Amino acid sequence: MKMRTTMTSDSLRRNLALGPAGIALIAGALCVASTTVGAVEIKLLVAGQAGIEDPSFDVLLDGIVIGGGTVTKAAKPGAGDSFSGDRPFEPYTQQFEFSSPDGPTSGTVGVRFLNDYYDAAKGIDANLYVLEVAIDGQKLDLSRAQIEGSKDEPRERLFWKDALVLPWYATASLAYGLAGTPQTTTETPETESGAAAAPVESAVAPEPPPVPVCAVTRSADVTFGNGEVILTPESKAVLDAVVAGDLDGCAISVLGYSSMGGPADINLAVSQARAAQVEAYLRARVPEGLNITAEGIGGTDKFGVAAMNRRVVVSIE
Repeated sequence: MKMRTTMTSDSLRRNLALGPAGIALIAGALCVASTTVGAVEIKLLVAGQAGIEDPSFDVLLDGIVIGGGTVTKAAKPGAGDSFSGDRPFEPYTQQFEFSSPDGPTSGTVGVRFLNDYYDAAKGIDANLYVLEVAIDGQKLDLSRAQIEGSKDEPRERLFWKDALVLPWYATASLAYGLAGTPQTTTETPETESGAAAAPVESAVAPEPPPVPVCAVTRSADVTFGNGEVILTPESKAVLDAVVAGDLDGCAISVLGYSSMGGPADINLAVSQARAAQVEAYLRARVPEGLNITAEGIGGTDKFGVAAMNRRVVVSIE
């Protein structure tokens, strides 16, 4: 493996004032399987939002840099590009492939965001979003990522539009296991003389589990102060209540809003950050794999006076 040294900024933003629109790092550390098995192939699908320059990252295997890349298709806020409303990631996504010639069957793979930049006055914020990671053709479940900050402190997972985003030069770790073998049954064919031949194993696909049906329909709202995105104890109690009970088969929608005051791009970023905060809180409290979608809508006045529009609406069905 070829090692590459890269300088990174030591400055860290210590709050979520702009949530995922203010994300400083994405680092996905993903276990890959303790003996050497030959080349390990890593595929990474990412989207980016540029700061002064396009977002760049390193890929590490067991702490050693094996490659890196730059998301040249990243949205350019200075040119009016941004992830907003229902606008998809696709115009700003790129796939990267990396390989280690002597890959271990267990270890860690990391993706480290290198060039954070943020300027609220200009509405520019460099971000990196991980949409998909695959190792030897096996896609990994990013919702199972365990998050640590730059000083190894635990962090909550943050998702936006199903992409994993991490602030504070954080690291995400995710367990990886080799694919299992299929279940088999034994058949005993006959020879031409009618005698039984040696047993032959044939693969039998397991019966698919029944699809659960959601048995609840409910919703709840949590509100925020002006420019704030951090959940209060009262808001957490509301969210705990709305996801209590059996949620098998349910889907959760999280919509963030802000008031109409101020620039539209800042309102959008704040609404996205609020939605991401609520989504991260809920993901830590619901069964793994439960479908949660989160979106920031931006400024609105449909809930009444300005203060009433600084909210997140959670719907379950």
